[in-house]
Amino acid sequence: MTAFVLVHGSWHDGSGWDAVAAHLRKAGHSVTAPTLPGHGRGASPDVGFADYVAAVADAVRAAKEERVVLVGHSLGGAVVAAAAGLVRERLERLVFLAAIIPAHGERLLDVLPPASAEAFAAMAAASPDNAITLPWPVWREAFIGDAETAVAQRAFDGLCPEPFRPVTEVIDSNGFETLETPRSFINCRGDTAFPPGEWGFFPRFYNRLGLCRLIDIEGSHEVMFSAPERAAQAILQAARD
Repeated sequence: MTAFVLVHGSWHDGSGWDAVAAHLRKAGHSVTAPTLPGHGRGASPDVGFADYVAAVADAVRAAKEERVVLVGHSLGGAVVAAAAGLVRERLERLVFLAAIIPAHGERLLDVLPPASAEAFAAMAAASPDNAITLPWPVWREAFIGDAETAVAQRAFDGLCPEPFRPVTEVIDSNGFETLETPRSFINCRGDTAFPPGEWGFFPRFYNRLGLCRLIDIEGSHEVMFSAPERAAQAILQAARD
């Protein structure tokens, strides 16, 4: 049995992992999927990136198992990387699924495609609470183009506004660059959440990980909704000894 702590990305909460977690549990593994502060229906977006990191570190420490595999999707990859140094003695492996991995001292805003960074800043400024709401056309075309419309709609209905302050804050990686914990990167070949090429997730963030196992799968950025069994199998492959 492997113990997994699954960390969601932007606009999601822990329930975004439900289908993947069901497949992992069916295979005999334990799963925890915390919701980051400021996420979920009715949550206040007045949080910082350090709040994300503390919440994930606490989730690892709270796991009944002595050692866990810590998985981060998208924005969750940045959180996992920063939290890993705080709980290194509890980690079996780090798994990054279509993940953002900023360097120490960078902001999430610095690693976004410039057009996305400008759009998000404008959305946050126009909102009443400094949060970003993802428009349906962007979600449907760029994030989850491989799913049936009904699946994409159900997933979209579960999204929440994304706090903008953590995106603007300088990140303390807590020594991630020197961490010796094994790591894996899952690349989704149909991922267009960031435009492929210079600003794409792969190989840009994969190349920041040093020695790393690469798992390459078909699927969009939101493969946990469009193909949850495939996503679960990729996580198991990424986590194996």
